[in-house]
Amino acid sequence: MLKTTFELRKPYRIVMYLRMSDPKQNPRSPEQQKAVIEETIRRLNLSWVVVAVYIDRGISGKFNKKRPEFQRMLREIRTRAVRADLLLVDTFERFGRNDETDALRRELHNNNGILILTADTGFSDPTTPQGEIFSLMEGFRARDDNRVKAHNVLRGKRDTVRKKHWPGGPIPRGLKLERYYKTERGLQVRDYSLVVHDPETGWIMKALFGRAHETLERGLRLARWFNDNPEIPDYLKPVSEHTVEGWLGNELFKGVMVFCAVSTGVVNDRRVLQRNSEESILRVEGFCEPLIEPAVWNAINSVKVARSETREAAAAAQSDGKLIVPLQGGIAIKNVLSGLVRCGCCGLSMVPSTSPLYESKKTGESKRYVNYKCPRAGSGGCTNTTTVPEGWLRETVLRALTARLFPRSHS
Repeated sequence: MLKTTFELRKPYRIVMYLRMSDPKQNPRSPEQQKAVIEETIRRLNLSWVVVAVYIDRGISGKFNKKRPEFQRMLREIRTRAVRADLLLVDTFERFGRNDETDALRRELHNNNGILILTADTGFSDPTTPQGEIFSLMEGFRARDDNRVKAHNVLRGKRDTVRKKHWPGGPIPRGLKLERYYKTERGLQVRDYSLVVHDPETGWIMKALFGRAHETLERGLRLARWFNDNPEIPDYLKPVSEHTVEGWLGNELFKGVMVFCAVSTGVVNDRRVLQRNSEESILRVEGFCEPLIEPAVWNAINSVKVARSETREAAAAAQSDGKLIVPLQGGIAIKNVLSGLVRCGCCGLSMVPSTSPLYESKKTGESKRYVNYKCPRAGSGGCTNTTTVPEGWLRETVLRALTARLFPRSHS
């Protein structure tokens, strides 16, 4: 049986990882974590050598990829730029709060010979059966802390919504917040906020909904109309068809607050949205004065609802009886450069578009043309209307990579 031995008194090489979650927290939190780790080392009279210290300030532990210093630490460990035996944190929550932390702990141990120790446990040995159990409990505690915090925050926000007060977050265009204050200990503090009409942009949303009602146009055409409309200020442009669709489907414009329609989580270091059951969704009628007449809103969205029900029925028919849906569905990538091609004007990822199937007159084969284009070009949000053939681009990229990786063969 393979086993790693850990002896507390050996002169190990160590790295420290320090993190604070919120910029509004104590700005000296990382320095305080470092002081606790160093004090624990001195108290135990250990002759450990610090080879690197990594600090992420004001960054949540939910996502690994969004922590630059965390990623730099992993990169330098994996490439052997930093050679260490131990990774020290104040508490395991500082290392991470997602499901991938346990797998990452095992990877660092198995592939790089690094053990993760915490100061709050006195650097207890994680290689013993008791230590392994405690490590599992640390990981569970870190994840469960997220769950408890999310539950408490959600409970408070649901109560806020029931009182017809704004629960927080961005307000849709055309509406704004009217804030009310109270006095606590002689100081004015915010009490609650109400949603009211914004006279500066409200007319724009009324015009948008009016056009959608009259012409039956949807996202792309409405986005093009919005971006080309000279009466709408330039600082509000450009908008995409997805933004417009979000506006059209927002019930707050007809005075109804829909809260907790989706749940969010982190799976494979990606943010995932999951539609909640109708019983879990909180709907508050008369949350604010309607900006759009409910009859107009319902007429605009009736077609969308019908299409959504049709898609859901088709998806259910193709499920082959499977009842448990994966939290993060797979993505079929047919073009190798998908997600890698960027627009030279706006920097957005260009998307591949496929022509209808046609039959070649020369060979009789069935073919499709695939071209990359900027997704904002159709709505007028970007001036780059160029389409790039996928085949030509793929061959060009492969030639450039080959020349870079094997320069002698091209000299």
